[in-house]
Amino acid sequence: MALRFSYNQSHSKRLLTIGLLQILLGTAALFTGPSILTYFLGIGAFYVFDYFYKRNRPYVSMEGERIAVDQFFRVKTANIGEASVTYFAGDYKITTPDAVFVINTNLLDPNSLPELKAALAPYLIESTQKKQTYV
Repeated sequence: MALRFSYNQSHSKRLLTIGLLQILLGTAALFTGPSILTYFLGIGAFYVFDYFYKRNRPYVSMEGERIAVDQFFRVKTANIGEASVTYFAGDYKITTPDAVFVINTNLLDPNSLPELKAALAPYLIESTQKKQTYV
């Protein structure tokens, strides 16, 4: 059974809005003469491309013992049975002998977050650090 956890769509829509505003600003700068604001045209196009790239693509997918985390230029995969998984400050850190990668829970769809927590719970390692108490 493959589990797919998608990107947070509200975050993507905000980036799309920012990208469209930057395209408008860059287009307006084209008509006002040579200006450094024309670079906003390219930056806005990048944000719009990023929105359409992430719209139907899963951020994290798990199939059996394999986990894949999508990043912009590549997908990192690992065998989660050989990895150590820690949770700190809202992020899951997966450490394998070859690589270390982080699942940022702010980028995940909030509705799929409990399912991800349940899927990673058997692999989670408790932190060995002592908690500091302040008086």
